[in-house]
Amino acid sequence: TMGWDFSRVRYLGTSSQKMYDIEWQSGKRATIAIGETKAKFFPFHLTLISDAEPVHFSIKAFLALKNMLTEVIPFIAGKGGNVPPVDSLLNCEVAALAGLKSEMSGGKFVSLSEVDESVKYDGAAYESTYGKKAK
Repeated sequence: TMGWDFSRVRYLGTSSQKMYDIEWQSGKRATIAIGETKAKFFPFHLTLISDAEPVHFSIKAFLALKNMLTEVIPFIAGKGGNVPPVDSLLNCEVAALAGLKSEMSGGKFVSLSEVDESVKYDGAAYESTYGKKAK
C-alpha cells in the first residue's frame, strides 16, 4: 500500500482530464487523472500502475456509499465502525487542495504544508457541472 502520507502535489495540465503528480514522503510517486472524459462520463474508475502490475478498479457508487454509511454512522454514534483515522482522511483532502493550488499557480509543486484557508473548492460550480450529471 502507498499509504496516506502525501508530501506534495503538482498539476500537470489538462487533456480531456486534469492530470496531477502526487509524491509521498517516502519518495513514491503517482500520476492521476481526474474529471470526465470528452467521450463518456466515467465516475469512480481508477487504474493504478505500480512496479508490480497495473490494476483497474471500477467502484459501484451506490455500494461505496452504502458501505461507507454502514461504518460511519455507528462510528459517529460512538458504537464502533471501521473508519480510517481522521488524519488520513484529512490528508487526502489537503492533497486535493494542494493540487488545486498547484493548478492556480501554473503547475509548481505544492507541499501539503503550503495549503491554507485561501485555497477552496467552489461547491456551487461543482454542483452545476459534475453534480447535475451524476443525478
